[in-house]
Amino acid sequence: MIQKYLKITNIVVFFIFILIFINSCSSSSIEKKDNLRVVSLAPSITEIFIYLNKPENLVGITRFSKNFKQLSNVEIVGGIVDFSIEKIISLKPDIILYTPAQESRVNKITGIKKLKIEQNSIDNIIRSINIVSKLLNINDTNNTIEYKKFLSTIKNKYKNTKRKKGLVVVYLSSLNKDNISFYVAGKRTYYNDILTLFNIENVCDSSLSYYKLSLEDIIKLNPEIIFDFSIGDSLKNVKPLFKLKKNVNLISIKTQYASIPGPISVKKLIEEIDVKLKKNELVSSK
Repeated sequence: MIQKYLKITNIVVFFIFILIFINSCSSSSIEKKDNLRVVSLAPSITEIFIYLNKPENLVGITRFSKNFKQLSNVEIVGGIVDFSIEKIISLKPDIILYTPAQESRVNKITGIKKLKIEQNSIDNIIRSINIVSKLLNINDTNNTIEYKKFLSTIKNKYKNTKRKKGLVVVYLSSLNKDNISFYVAGKRTYYNDILTLFNIENVCDSSLSYYKLSLEDIIKLNPEIIFDFSIGDSLKNVKPLFKLKKNVNLISIKTQYASIPGPISVKKLIEEIDVKLKKNELVSSK
């Protein structure tokens, strides 16, 4: 009886060992691999590979990631929402990197490793650099230190300035004077983190990331600076806003990088905000 028990125990232990061994081999081959084949389903994720000087690891990207000349020969798998599952599978990637918003569609893909990358805050953007660095088996210490140093320089530059109230508009649904809707960035966004660097308080005190406000809502919030990062129509055309609130200052940055939470785009956006705040003399000492 004892011998039979020991035999069964040994078999169970053996199978547990095999499972651990298989999982560890699979995990290590994905987490640390110099020639990892990656499909990136968002421009912000693709930027990490450019930032780390590792574009050669990308075998598939979305059509919105073609701005970098280093990626001219990389296969296009479609858009951010309408990416082709068949195309992705045909590329035989080791791993697919995607955003939380793409999770339900990405989960339809089987047989390929998948990893969700969150970049909804500056901390998460830095963390995403760490994650991709580990996947590619490279030391990211210098890259993250350099990025944190840049952010710290901006923060120290503005820490003794007079605190202002700001608001970030990311999308305009209509310029009809009777029905203007503004989609704005709340506290749980990387835009909020950017405002904090410049000692600007986000007047959109909401637990939501992005939500809709009316013209009257914005006037009630009483921002001193409105940042227009919206694609398409410009806030300059919203005449009722500036007629009712004459002391509002508008900073308009209408470029693609104003809406991409990748390390390169965010750095460019911060640098341009810095230039425009000084140019419009919106910075003053306490």
